[in-house]
Amino acid sequence: MESNELQKLLFQQIKAKVPANISFAEEIADLLNISTDSAYRRIRGEKTVSFEELQKLCIRFQLSL
Repeated sequence: MESNELQKLLFQQIKAKVPANISFAEEIADLLNISTDSAYRRIRGEKTVSFEELQKLCIRFQLSL
């Protein structure tokens, strides 16, 4: 499995944990201190998530690597 496929799966897991009334991309952008556009690029797998970003995501959304 390619890394961008794994990244897409990661964001699918995260999206399932974000309440429907909250913007998923904005939640990711706020957490990672990036723009919403950059968050969308990561969600789509166009930009690789850094290890530090991965760590923040896993801690915030209680996911295990």
